Amino acid sequence: MKICTICRLEKPLTDFNNKKQGNQGRASRCRLCTKKWEDCYWKNGGKEKKKEYRGANKKAESKRCKEWRKHNQHIVNHHRAIRRAQKLKATPKWLTKEHLEQIKVFYKSAKLLTKQTGIEYHVDHIYPLQGKTCSGLHVPWNLQVITKTENLSKHNKIPK
Repeated sequence: MKICTICRLEKPLTDFNNKKQGNQGRASRCRLCTKKWEDCYWKNGGKEKKKEYRGANKKAESKRCKEWRKHNQHIVNHHRAIRRAQKLKATPKWLTKEHLEQIKVFYKSAKLLTKQTGIEYHVDHIYPLQGKTCSGLHVPWNLQVITKTENLSKHNKIPK
């Protein structure tokens, strides 16, 4: 038995969705309350309104995110460690020193472009390291320097 955080009713565990991080491996709200929330979210514009708000309140959102990272440093560190490990696993042992130098050049170029233009640039994997259908390698011929907005809009998708 578990108590839903929304309706405050005690219900059997089968009425809650699975969630690894949740208490007892279940979500905090029951399926019924989750369904009501989702219906309301989509009926009232959901993602569009969220995107609109973030666009109009960039400074406030930036400050909120910075505060969250400050108070949840352990989560940030965990995600960074996963990313580093993923890169290491995707970096083949047969790469030469020249290849590794070429990789460094991509990161230096991104930093230089950011400094020169004032627009933030990222080093992007053309074929993502954690793609759904295929995974790329951390090699020079799978890297490109693109703007931050381009990279974030890609969402780990392979090129068409």
